[in-house]
Amino acid sequence: MVIVLKQAARTLWQDAHGLFAARPPDVVVEREHQTLRLWDEAGLPFTDGYPHPVRVVRSEERRTVTRRVGRERRSEVQEQTWVWVTTLTPGQVRAVTVRDLGHLRWQEENSGFNDLTQHWGLTHCFRHTPTGLVAVLLTLLIAFNLFAAFVDCHAKLCRLRRWTRQEVARQLYRSLYAAAPAVLDSS
Repeated sequence: MVIVLKQAARTLWQDAHGLFAARPPDVVVEREHQTLRLWDEAGLPFTDGYPHPVRVVRSEERRTVTRRVGRERRSEVQEQTWVWVTTLTPGQVRAVTVRDLGHLRWQEENSGFNDLTQHWGLTHCFRHTPTGLVAVLLTLLIAFNLFAAFVDCHAKLCRLRRWTRQEVARQLYRSLYAAAPAVLDSS
Protein backbone atom coordinates (compact mmCIF):
# COMPACT_ATOMS: atom_id res chain seq x y z
CA MET A 1 0.00 0.00 0.00
CA VAL A 2 1.27 3.46 -0.96
CA ILE A 3 -0.84 6.56 -0.31
CA VAL A 4 -0.17 10.26 -0.49
CA LEU A 5 -0.05 11.96 2.89
CA LYS A 6 -2.02 15.17 3.11
CA GLN A 7 -2.44 17.60 5.93
CA ALA A 8 -5.61 15.79 7.03
CA ALA A 9 -3.33 13.45 9.02
CA ARG A 10 -1.88 16.56 10.63
CA THR A 11 0.22 14.97 13.39
CA LEU A 12 2.05 12.54 11.10
CA TRP A 13 2.39 15.24 8.43
CA GLN A 14 4.02 17.64 10.91
CA ASP A 15 6.24 14.89 12.35
CA ALA A 16 7.44 13.91 8.88
CA HIS A 17 8.21 17.47 7.84
CA GLY A 18 9.97 18.15 11.14
CA LEU A 19 12.12 15.02 10.79
CA PHE A 20 13.08 15.74 7.20
CA ALA A 21 13.71 19.49 7.59
CA ALA A 22 16.66 18.88 9.91
CA ARG A 23 18.64 16.57 7.64
CA PRO A 24 19.85 16.26 4.07
CA PRO A 25 18.04 13.89 1.68
CA ASP A 26 18.77 10.19 2.00
CA VAL A 27 18.83 9.69 -1.78
CA VAL A 28 19.28 12.02 -4.75
CA VAL A 29 18.30 10.60 -8.14
CA GLU A 30 19.13 12.29 -11.44
CA ARG A 31 16.91 11.25 -14.31
CA GLU A 32 16.49 12.72 -17.75
CA HIS A 33 15.10 16.25 -17.20
CA GLN A 34 14.33 15.43 -13.55
CA THR A 35 15.98 15.55 -10.13
CA LEU A 36 14.49 13.70 -7.16
CA ARG A 37 15.53 14.36 -3.57
CA LEU A 38 14.15 11.67 -1.26
CA TRP A 39 13.89 11.37 2.51
CA ASP A 40 12.93 8.03 4.03
CA GLU A 41 11.87 7.20 7.59
CA ALA A 42 10.37 3.93 8.82
CA GLY A 43 8.70 3.07 12.11
CA LEU A 44 6.46 6.14 12.50
CA PRO A 45 3.05 5.89 14.20
CA PHE A 46 0.14 6.49 11.82
CA THR A 47 -3.10 6.87 13.82
CA ASP A 48 -4.69 5.50 16.96
CA GLY A 49 -6.96 3.39 14.74
CA TYR A 50 -3.95 1.87 12.93
CA PRO A 51 -1.43 0.93 15.63
CA HIS A 52 1.20 -0.50 13.25
CA PRO A 53 4.18 1.69 12.37
CA VAL A 54 4.37 3.04 8.82
CA ARG A 55 7.11 4.32 6.56
CA VAL A 56 7.09 7.88 5.26
CA VAL A 57 8.92 8.93 2.09
CA ARG A 58 9.15 12.60 1.16
CA SER A 59 10.11 13.56 -2.38
CA GLU A 60 11.09 16.95 -3.74
CA GLU A 61 10.86 16.76 -7.49
CA ARG A 62 12.33 19.23 -9.94
CA ARG A 63 11.50 18.68 -13.60
CA THR A 64 12.33 20.65 -16.74
CA VAL A 65 9.39 20.72 -19.14
CA THR A 66 9.45 22.11 -22.66
CA ARG A 67 6.27 23.79 -23.84
CA ARG A 68 5.35 25.27 -27.17
CA VAL A 69 4.21 28.87 -26.94
CA GLY A 70 3.18 30.13 -30.37
CA ARG A 71 5.99 29.09 -32.69
CA GLU A 72 8.72 28.84 -30.15
CA ARG A 73 9.61 26.29 -27.49
CA ARG A 74 10.21 27.39 -23.94
CA SER A 75 11.68 25.38 -21.10
CA GLU A 76 10.35 25.85 -17.62
CA VAL A 77 11.16 24.24 -14.30
CA GLN A 78 8.37 22.63 -12.27
CA GLU A 79 8.84 21.79 -8.60
CA GLN A 80 6.61 19.56 -6.50
CA THR A 81 6.81 18.11 -3.02
CA TRP A 82 5.07 14.85 -2.13
CA VAL A 83 4.83 12.88 1.09
CA TRP A 84 4.03 9.18 0.70
CA VAL A 85 2.96 6.73 3.43
CA THR A 86 3.49 3.03 2.94
CA THR A 87 3.43 -0.25 4.79
CA LEU A 88 6.29 -1.51 2.61
CA THR A 89 9.56 -1.74 4.51
CA PRO A 90 12.91 -0.39 3.26
CA GLY A 91 14.00 -4.00 2.82
CA GLN A 92 11.11 -4.63 0.42
CA VAL A 93 11.39 -1.55 -1.81
CA ARG A 94 13.67 1.44 -2.15
CA ALA A 95 12.43 4.99 -1.50
CA VAL A 96 12.48 5.85 -5.20
CA THR A 97 10.23 2.85 -5.88
CA VAL A 98 7.75 4.08 -3.24
CA ARG A 99 7.70 7.44 -5.02
CA ASP A 100 7.20 5.77 -8.42
CA LEU A 101 4.40 3.56 -7.08
CA GLY A 102 2.70 6.61 -5.61
CA HIS A 103 2.74 8.39 -8.94
CA LEU A 104 1.51 5.27 -10.76
CA ARG A 105 -1.45 5.19 -8.39
CA TRP A 106 -2.38 8.74 -9.41
CA GLN A 107 -1.99 7.84 -13.07
CA GLU A 108 -4.36 4.89 -12.65
CA GLU A 109 -6.91 6.98 -10.76
CA ASN A 110 -6.73 9.86 -13.18
CA SER A 111 -7.00 7.74 -16.31
CA GLY A 112 -9.78 5.53 -14.90
CA PHE A 113 -11.96 8.11 -13.18
CA ASN A 114 -11.18 10.90 -15.65
CA ASP A 115 -12.11 8.70 -18.59
CA LEU A 116 -15.33 7.61 -16.86
CA THR A 117 -16.37 11.16 -15.92
CA GLN A 118 -15.30 12.89 -19.13
CA HIS A 119 -16.49 10.36 -21.70
CA TRP A 120 -18.84 7.87 -20.04
CA GLY A 121 -21.29 9.98 -18.03
CA LEU A 122 -20.17 9.11 -14.50
CA THR A 123 -21.47 12.32 -12.97
CA HIS A 124 -23.07 10.84 -9.89
CA CYS A 125 -24.16 7.49 -8.54
CA PHE A 126 -27.56 6.69 -7.21
CA ARG A 127 -27.61 5.00 -3.84
CA HIS A 128 -30.02 3.98 -1.14
CA THR A 129 -27.54 2.67 1.41
CA PRO A 130 -23.89 3.54 2.12
CA THR A 131 -22.80 0.28 0.47
CA GLY A 132 -24.98 0.98 -2.56
CA LEU A 133 -22.63 3.67 -3.85
CA VAL A 134 -19.66 1.34 -3.53
CA ALA A 135 -21.52 -1.49 -5.28
CA VAL A 136 -22.61 0.73 -8.19
CA LEU A 137 -19.17 2.26 -8.59
CA LEU A 138 -17.36 -1.09 -8.46
CA THR A 139 -19.80 -2.56 -10.99
CA LEU A 140 -19.19 0.39 -13.31
CA LEU A 141 -15.43 0.05 -12.93
CA ILE A 142 -15.55 -3.68 -13.70
CA ALA A 143 -17.75 -3.07 -16.75
CA PHE A 144 -15.52 -0.27 -17.99
CA ASN A 145 -12.34 -2.33 -17.54
CA LEU A 146 -13.85 -5.32 -19.36
CA PHE A 147 -15.01 -3.07 -22.20
CA ALA A 148 -11.61 -1.33 -22.43
CA ALA A 149 -9.77 -4.66 -22.40
CA PHE A 150 -12.03 -6.00 -25.16
CA VAL A 151 -11.55 -2.93 -27.36
CA ASP A 152 -7.81 -2.66 -26.75
CA CYS A 153 -6.94 -6.35 -26.99
CA HIS A 154 -9.48 -8.22 -29.09
CA ALA A 155 -11.45 -5.96 -31.41
CA LYS A 156 -9.77 -6.37 -34.80
CA LEU A 157 -12.35 -4.22 -36.50
CA CYS A 158 -11.67 -1.41 -34.04
CA ARG A 159 -7.93 -1.56 -34.66
CA LEU A 160 -8.34 -1.72 -38.44
CA ARG A 161 -10.72 1.24 -38.53
CA ARG A 162 -8.75 3.03 -35.77
CA TRP A 163 -11.89 3.56 -33.71
CA THR A 164 -11.58 5.06 -30.25
CA ARG A 165 -13.36 3.56 -27.27
CA GLN A 166 -15.90 6.35 -27.54
CA GLU A 167 -16.69 5.41 -31.17
CA VAL A 168 -17.08 1.75 -30.21
CA ALA A 169 -19.44 2.80 -27.42
CA ARG A 170 -21.47 4.90 -29.90
CA GLN A 171 -21.71 1.89 -32.22
CA LEU A 172 -22.87 -0.35 -29.36
CA TYR A 173 -25.37 2.28 -28.21
CA ARG A 174 -26.81 2.62 -31.72
CA SER A 175 -27.09 -1.16 -32.03
CA LEU A 176 -29.19 -1.32 -28.86
CA TYR A 177 -31.76 1.03 -30.37
CA ALA A 178 -31.78 -0.44 -33.87
CA ALA A 179 -35.01 -1.99 -35.01
CA ALA A 180 -35.48 -5.24 -33.16
CA PRO A 181 -36.05 -8.31 -35.34
CA ALA A 182 -39.66 -9.37 -35.68
CA VAL A 183 -40.60 -12.21 -33.38
CA LEU A 184 -42.65 -14.92 -35.05
CA ASP A 185 -45.91 -15.70 -33.38
CA SER A 186 -45.94 -19.44 -32.81
CA SER A 187 -49.59 -19.74 -31.85
